[in-house]
Amino acid sequence: MPTENPTDLSHLLTDRSALAAFVMKHEQTIRAVARRKLHTGARTAYDSDDVLATVLRRVDHLAERSGIRATSEGEIISLILTIAEHASISRNRLAELARARMEEEAAFSQMLLAHLDACKDDEEAGCLLVRMFASLPDTDARTLFLLRLRGIEHKVIAQMLAISPEACRQRWKKIREELIERFAPDANEQKPSQAN
Repeated sequence: MPTENPTDLSHLLTDRSALAAFVMKHEQTIRAVARRKLHTGARTAYDSDDVLATVLRRVDHLAERSGIRATSEGEIISLILTIAEHASISRNRLAELARARMEEEAAFSQMLLAHLDACKDDEEAGCLLVRMFASLPDTDARTLFLLRLRGIEHKVIAQMLAISPEACRQRWKKIREELIERFAPDANEQKPSQAN
């Protein structure tokens, strides 16, 4: 009785559709790697679907750009699992970075949300943001303030302002500190008595 023919290796190395199908054949193994490697904190933002999609994309990119050099199916499987592990580790680092940034910006976010929650309507909330915007010292600071409120990443803003991403992060930190100092509830409570 003839046995089932093994996957044609040369076909896998030259046909990207066949290679994608081969990756999906090992979907459960890839998902198991993701579940094992992804930290608990990362799983709130990423899951095995993200890792599987990354593996498919990177394997296809390798096949398209430089070709996959392998002498056996085992080597291809090893490559796939290595990519899955690296993708999972990368997701862990992204989650840790995002959490650190959130903690770093927590004081500013809490101050801003407290003010916005206290506003009677959208018009008052808009006036608050205009006041914050107007209190900043220059055009670059105002641009950075508006773009960060919209969620634009530092690397994008840095290109617009012709500075490094690290310089952009430091400038944003200084802006947050200035706004907290000017608009903290304690500062606002002192204004009426100072005006009288």
